[in-house]
Amino acid sequence: MKHTAYLMGMSGMEQMTMIQSVTAVETSDEYGGFSIVLPLEACEGGGSCVRFVMEGDTFLFAGRNMKSNAYIRAIVDTGSPYLIVPEAKIKDSVDIALNECSECAPSNKSKRYIFRNSNPQFSSRSRVDDFDADPISFFLKSAYPPTFDIYGSKEGKIDWRTAPVSFRSGDIHSVDSSGYVFGITDEVLSEESGGALLGLVKQSNKSTTKVDIRPTWLEQVRLYRGDVGNENALEVKSFRIDTPRRQLTISSKSLIPESSANALALIDLRPLGDFVDHYACVINELYVDGRGIRESGWVSKKRDIVAVFDTGLTGCLFTEELWTDVSKGLGIASIASLQSVRVDLETKGFKSANFSVESSREKASGLFVTRSISLDWFDEATTAPHVVVLGQAFLAFGALTIDIDKRKALFENM
Repeated sequence: MKHTAYLMGMSGMEQMTMIQSVTAVETSDEYGGFSIVLPLEACEGGGSCVRFVMEGDTFLFAGRNMKSNAYIRAIVDTGSPYLIVPEAKIKDSVDIALNECSECAPSNKSKRYIFRNSNPQFSSRSRVDDFDADPISFFLKSAYPPTFDIYGSKEGKIDWRTAPVSFRSGDIHSVDSSGYVFGITDEVLSEESGGALLGLVKQSNKSTTKVDIRPTWLEQVRLYRGDVGNENALEVKSFRIDTPRRQLTISSKSLIPESSANALALIDLRPLGDFVDHYACVINELYVDGRGIRESGWVSKKRDIVAVFDTGLTGCLFTEELWTDVSKGLGIASIASLQSVRVDLETKGFKSANFSVESSREKASGLFVTRSISLDWFDEATTAPHVVVLGQAFLAFGALTIDIDKRKALFENM
């Protein structure tokens, strides 16, 4: 299941002050690479969240300039491609404040004010809770029309907007000067997504007809060293999510050493129909409750099994057909009764070498939630690989590094 992300309870000005006071760490090397380390924090479900400010439009009210901002805390999600914010969270987190308020006392400047549009009398020292305007309207419409998407088993609407976004580093910018394209999910999809998501799947399938493709967040990100300008723009080539240390590193260089013996080969599922480039590796053997499913003959050795890394997921997912075969072999009907899962993954360049990632009910406690799921990723369901999705029950205990350009992954237990 997806986690639930919670927006901050403090006022908008307090949030802005806190965000600006935490400086991201910037590193570089002799080869011209550039990395930025953003601080993360724990969020429900064992995952990690990042904070940022979405800048809304500036508008005139009663002859004064007003500024709207949304203060967001989002789950860092390697299983999705987009920056997504639920409609309710936008409405709950938008602050409307004076852009210029020289006559306000310092104590009043830090307060949150919401004003009724129809109120002809403007007072900078009063608060009105029933603001008439829809806060979503403060964020400009993008060039992309709304889409209807399926999250889980439910269909809902995503409204695509544009906004500048400020992270805890001034060197992270959008390739478009108007800001990032992001999605606002309706109530139905918001329940399924579990909250705001910062998707880290960079590449989409431009030829797919299953869904309407939108710009992914990482496609839009540019890292700048020094003055902002196209000649200084660096694309993101790799990232690392270090959950124990609560750090997100995004980099214009590879973060996986060439000498790493445990580097995993990422395979591309898009030629099979997947609409984005999920971070997937071949599973040489899958162990459930200590028993290998291939060596036990429960599944055909001719059909691949792949693992997908998903930091936005709490537990572990099996595709339905795979679970049907496994449950028959184990002699149990409920996937919820599984006690342990281990995957032996194929290391890059060494088909005979394995690297294991595992979790259990004993080790991961409340994170070890197992479910079966129907996926619509593939064109031919009968020949498509079986899929096991690994969430925080596996990933919360180490650092996951993805090298997008070189198609490598590395998981380091801490």
